Amino acid sequence: MDKPPKPKIRISERELQDKLLNDQGGYRDRMDKLEMQCTYDEPANAASNQEPRTRSKLFKFRDNGVTVMALHCFLKVDCSLGASGKFDPKVLMVNGIIFFK
Repeated sequence: MDKPPKPKIRISERELQDKLLNDQGGYRDRMDKLEMQCTYDEPANAASNQEPRTRSKLFKFRDNGVTVMALHCFLKVDCSLGASGKFDPKVLMVNGIIFFK
C-alpha cells in the first residue's frame, strides 16, 4: 500500500530561511546521518554577480529515502559559500509538512 503524500505548503523565502535558521526540522544534529546528493552543479549565471568560476549547486538531503530538505548555494573556487555566505533553502520538511517557496 502506498504511503499518503506529505502535505505541502508554499511560504515566503524569509519564512523558509527562518525555519532553517531556527532548525525547525531538527536536522542540524543529524546532518551526518542524512543522505546527501548534489542534484545540480553548473557555473553560476552571470546575472548572479558571483566571482568567476563560482558554481551554482543544489543539494538534496534524505532521511530513510524521504527528501527532508533541498538547499542551494553558490560555491566559490576556495570552497567557501558565495552570495550571502549561507545556504538558501528551497524545500524543508518540518513535522511531516513540506514547506517550499
